[in-house]
Amino acid sequence: MLNKSFKVLLLLLFVAAPAIVMGKDIPVGKWWLRPDMASKLNLSEAEKSKLDQKYIESRRNLIKLKNVVESEGFELEVILESEPLDESKALEQHKRMEKARSDLANERFRFVLEVRKIVGLERFQELKAFFKKFRHRTVRRMLTPEEARPQEGSAVKE
Repeated sequence: MLNKSFKVLLLLLFVAAPAIVMGKDIPVGKWWLRPDMASKLNLSEAEKSKLDQKYIESRRNLIKLKNVVESEGFELEVILESEPLDESKALEQHKRMEKARSDLANERFRFVLEVRKIVGLERFQELKAFFKKFRHRTVRRMLTPEEARPQEGSAVKE
């Protein structure tokens, strides 16, 4: 049981890690519909509409690509659990899974590029800075009071 749980955890880690790294600079979801964000970035209705359109396109692609990653991961798990182990088949399936993960990460990044094109450099930098600050505050709220205190010799600024 532990062995299977460990495999599932590893697969989730391989799928989630690139997503977290690639999209960490901008908020998830339809952040442009939040009145505070739209106001702060001075987004026009046309820009919001473009962001909505690109979001829908990207989400459709992401759903398909996530399914491919999950399917390829499942096939790899089947190969790894079979006897006798076919190492070449496992390596080939791993390559297919990695390609699917790469395609997924590329789609996420394409959306980031679209956001950048729509809002321009200056507002994109503002968006990143706002989200970085928001993420920092959120993490601090989740920590216990002892964990939230800055460590000796470190400076945490908000």
